[in-house]
Amino acid sequence: MYGIEVLGGQDKKNEGGMLSFAFLFLLSGGYGILQFADSLNNTHFNALVAALASVTICAAMWLVFSRSRRLFAWLSLGVFAGALAACLVWDALWQQATHVAKSLYGIAGLAPMDITLLVVVVACLFSYFVLIFELTLKCHWFVYILTTGLMLSSPFLGITLNYEAITMLALFQVGFWAIYVTEFRIGTKKTAGKVLRELQLLFHAPGFALEKPRDFNISLSSGEGQAPKLFGEKVNLIAVVLFCAATVIGAYLTANYHDSLFGAVYTTEGYIARTLSRMSGEAAEPVTGGRINRGNNYQNGITHLELEADRQPEQTVYLRGFGGGEYIGGNWIRSSDEDLFKLMEQNPDWDMDAQRMASLYYSMFYTLNLMTHLETPKNITMAFRHSVGTYENAYVPYYSSREYISGYVGGIDYFYAFFEQGDMHVDWEAIPPEHSEVVEEYSQLQSHYMEQIQEPYTQVPTELLPRLTALVEENPLKDLNEITAFILYTLHSNASYTLTPGWAPLNQDISEYFLFDNGYGFCEHFALTATLLYRLYGVPARYATGYMVSPTAFELAENGQYRAAVTDRSAHAWVEIFLEDYGWTPVETTPSADGSTVASYPGFGVADFDGLLRKNNWDINIPSLQFNIGESEGNSSNSLALDFDIDFGAFFAKHRDLFLALGSCMAYSVLLLPFFLDYRRLSRLHKLRTSGCLKVFTNIIDLLHYGGILQEYDGTEQDFAMRYAGEIAAVPEQSAKQMLEIVNKAAYSLSGLEDSEEEVVIKIYQRTADYIYQRISWRKKLIFKYIKAFC
Repeated sequence: MYGIEVLGGQDKKNEGGMLSFAFLFLLSGGYGILQFADSLNNTHFNALVAALASVTICAAMWLVFSRSRRLFAWLSLGVFAGALAACLVWDALWQQATHVAKSLYGIAGLAPMDITLLVVVVACLFSYFVLIFELTLKCHWFVYILTTGLMLSSPFLGITLNYEAITMLALFQVGFWAIYVTEFRIGTKKTAGKVLRELQLLFHAPGFALEKPRDFNISLSSGEGQAPKLFGEKVNLIAVVLFCAATVIGAYLTANYHDSLFGAVYTTEGYIARTLSRMSGEAAEPVTGGRINRGNNYQNGITHLELEADRQPEQTVYLRGFGGGEYIGGNWIRSSDEDLFKLMEQNPDWDMDAQRMASLYYSMFYTLNLMTHLETPKNITMAFRHSVGTYENAYVPYYSSREYISGYVGGIDYFYAFFEQGDMHVDWEAIPPEHSEVVEEYSQLQSHYMEQIQEPYTQVPTELLPRLTALVEENPLKDLNEITAFILYTLHSNASYTLTPGWAPLNQDISEYFLFDNGYGFCEHFALTATLLYRLYGVPARYATGYMVSPTAFELAENGQYRAAVTDRSAHAWVEIFLEDYGWTPVETTPSADGSTVASYPGFGVADFDGLLRKNNWDINIPSLQFNIGESEGNSSNSLALDFDIDFGAFFAKHRDLFLALGSCMAYSVLLLPFFLDYRRLSRLHKLRTSGCLKVFTNIIDLLHYGGILQEYDGTEQDFAMRYAGEIAAVPEQSAKQMLEIVNKAAYSLSGLEDSEEEVVIKIYQRTADYIYQRISWRKKLIFKYIKAFC
C-alpha cells in the first residue's frame, strides 16, 4: 500500500546541494558573458583579471546567500549601489561604455580599448540580478530574457559569438531551468495545501502533521521499503544530458551540413513570411518605398499590375514608382522635383514659375524625341491597372508623357505614352522651326535642372560610410563611363546575387555590410551601393524601385493589344543617372541570372565595359576587396571617425518630435503608475479571497515574517496560537486557534469547508495585515501595500 511521508530533515541538505549545483551554472553564465564581451569589436580586456573578479563576486555573493538571506539582502544592495556609484563617478568606466556603444553603433576608425573595468562591473551586476531574480524573487523569466536576448541580438549588433559563449549561456539557461523544476517538484510554496489535498484524495492516506508549506518535499513510498523519489532530482541530469547531446549533434551538423541547414531554415522562414504577407494583404500591395531590406526576399508570385500596350516592347521596360533623394542609414527619403522647381523659380535670371516648369519637365524628353521623329514615331502607349485598386503611387516608364485616351473602355486606370531607350534620339536641330519657342524653354529648363540636381543628388552621409568613402578616395576617377565600369567591377567581383543573403546587423550600414562583409545580396543591395558610389564620385544619382518587365511578358490579346501580368517577382531596384537629352536614365547594376553584366545606357554598353576591364587590368572573377578598407593598417581611419556626442545630438535633433512623443508616453506612464499599482493590489487581494484558506494562511505567515513577527515560526508549533495572539492584539487567542483548526481541516479533511469557515480565515488575515501595516516604517508600508499587496 502506498503512503505519503513529508520529508523535513533532508530539506537543508537538498537545498545545499541545489545551491552548489546552481553555483556552477552561475559561473557558466558569467563565463558566457565574458566570452560575449570578448566577441565585441575594437575592444579587449584582461581575461584573467575579469575571470577572477567574476568568480570572486559570484562566490562571495553566493556564499552569503547560502548562509544568511538577510545579510545577502544588505550585501546585494551594497553591490548594486556600488556599481551604480562607479557608473556615475568613474570617468574611465563611462569612456569604456561609450566606446562599446560606438562600436555597436557601427562607428568606424575606433582604436581598440581595454574594457576590463567595464567587464568586471557588468559581471558584478549580472551576479546581482541573477541572484535577486532567480533565487530571491523566484522570477525565472529574467534569466531567459537576458541570455536569450544576448544570443539573438548578436547578428543585429554585428557580433560573431564564439562557440564557448553560446555553449556557456545555453548551459546557464538549461541549468537554472532544471533547478527550477527540481524545486517546483509536484507542489510549490503557493500551492502546497492544494497538493496535499489532491494526494490525500488520490491515495486515501491518513492525516499527518502540517509542515511548513514552502519548505516541504513530498515522496511516495511503498510498503516494500525503498521507493523511488519524485522525478525532481532526475530532471537536472536529464536536462544536462539532453543539452550536451544536442550541443554535440548541433556542432556536427553545423560543421558538415552548413548550406543544407541554412537552406532548410530559409525554406521554412520563406513559407512563414509568404503566408503572413498573404494573410495581411501585403503580398498584393504594389511595390514602392525606399527602405532597404536587411533580410531575405521571399516572393509570392501574386499579380500587382496589369499592363496593356498597343505594341509589344522590344526592350526591358522599367516602371519607376519611387526615387530616392536623401539617404539616412538604410532608408531613402523620396525625392521631390517640385522642391527643386521652387528653388529654380527663385533664380532672377530666368522668368518661369514652378508650375510651368513641372508641366514642361515631366514630358520634356518624350516631347523632344517626338518632335525629332514626328513623321515616324515608335512610341508605345501603355495602360496600367493596379491589382488591389489603390493608386497612391503611379508607375511611370522612362521617356514618357501622361496620356488621357478615351478610346479604352472600363477597368483601365491611367495611361502613359513612352519611347524605349533604343528609340531615343533627340536632335535639337531637326525640330521644326514652329516649335522654336518651346524648344528654347526646354533647353533652358534642362540646363538649369542639371545645375540644380548637382547638390541634392550627390549628397552622401560619409560618416556612416567610411569604407565606401575610402574606396572612392583610393580610386579617383572623372569619366562617367570609367566610373560606371569601376562600380560594376567592384560590385560583381565582390558580391553574388541571391534572394537569401541572411540578416544584416543593425550596427552597420547595409551597403557596407553587403559589399565588404557579407558579399551576398539582391537588387536592392546592388542598387543601393551603386547609387552611393556614383554620388561619392560626384555623379548625380537616385535609387529607384518599381518593376522591371521583360518584353516576353507581353502576350497578344484578342483585342489586338499586348497584355502582361506583373507579379512581385518583377519587383526591382536600380540606379538612375541624369543624361543630357535623356533625363533620368536607368542603369542596371544587378548581375543577370548567369552572373554576367548587362548594364547599359546611351554611350555605354557591354563592349565598353569589357574594354575598360582590359584597359585597367580588372578581372571580374577575382575579388578586388581583399581587406576591410575602413580598418586596414595603412588607412588613416582616424580622420573618418565620427564624434559620438555630435552624431547622436544631431540624431536627437532630427527626431525631436519622436523623442517628445516617447517622453510624453513615459511621463504619462509614470503618472499612471500609482493607479496601476493600486489596481494590481486590489486584483491580487480579490484573487486571494477566492484562492482558499490554505493560500490565505500562507500569506499570513509571509506578512508576519515581513513585519518581523514570529520569524522563527511556520504555523505548526504547539504555542503558535498563543504567541500569535500575544503579538497581534487585534486577533484573540481563541480566533487564532479556530484559524488553525480550519486550515488543518482544509488540508486533510475530505468533506471540504463551509463558506463561513473560509470567511473566518480571511477576516483574521485582514486584521493581521491592518495591525502590522500600522506599525511598520513608511518605506516598508509602500512595499507591504503595493509590491507585496498584503492589504
